[in-house]
Amino acid sequence: MSENSDFFFLNLKQLYPNFLKPAPLDMEIWSEMLEKHTTESIRKALKSYRQGEKGNFIPTPANFKEYLDCFLPRLKKTEDDDLPEFPVSHLMEQDRINNRQKYFYPTYNDGVKYVLGTVLMNTIGEAEFRSLTYKQRYRRAVDLGLFGNFEEILDYVNENGVC
Repeated sequence: MSENSDFFFLNLKQLYPNFLKPAPLDMEIWSEMLEKHTTESIRKALKSYRQGEKGNFIPTPANFKEYLDCFLPRLKKTEDDDLPEFPVSHLMEQDRINNRQKYFYPTYNDGVKYVLGTVLMNTIGEAEFRSLTYKQRYRRAVDLGLFGNFEEILDYVNENGVC
């Protein structure tokens, strides 16, 4: 067993008092799966699993893997530098320049919150969504083209009072 698997099993025992030591083959599977993770990412994945799963079921390697993979270190993308620092101001300014600004700042702010919250989470799934920082969410939404119909989103947010 490794430090990661020791950490994992100790935490499982604390979270699930009925947890028993797994069979040697299962221990090997867990150890291999946990080896590329830090104890901090394992802790975050356990916390996410505990919050996200209904019932009081001990995770299996198959259903816990998706939680772990959300916390794998990601390479910093250099294209983050091309993103405007403040999406609300940038989108509003672009609409003003193109003479299509119909709303004021609060509606643009609600539109960006809606895209970076609800729309993005529905697109990528809750587990991945929770693992992203604000800037990573912004990058992901841009990469997925979620701001492509922003004018319609502004209309929707304004009419429905979303956010």
